[in-house]
Amino acid sequence: DDNGIDCTVVAGVCSGGGRQRSWGTGLTYRMGPLTVGASYLNSVRNRDPIGRAERLERVLVGARYLLAPGVGLRGSVHYYDWKTALGATDTFNDNHGTFLVLGTLLSF
Repeated sequence: DDNGIDCTVVAGVCSGGGRQRSWGTGLTYRMGPLTVGASYLNSVRNRDPIGRAERLERVLVGARYLLAPGVGLRGSVHYYDWKTALGATDTFNDNHGTFLVLGTLLSF
């Protein structure tokens, strides 16, 4: 059972006629020991036969700083915006999330 991931249930019947389109882009730039980057992802999945869609947008911005050979600091901010239609009569369920990730990289 795929728990409804690949189907839309209408009147108790699972229909898997949806189509998904995704695209993304990103860019990094290095200035000596500092590297910065950003990326964007957009994904839309049609939920046929009800005609609604799930939408995901993700924005990521991050940086890495090399303190010494094998020692680096990293950080990034992630933003997610996910909208989904739960059924033929439902309005969009709009979810947002933002989080910060910090870390240290040690490589030997």
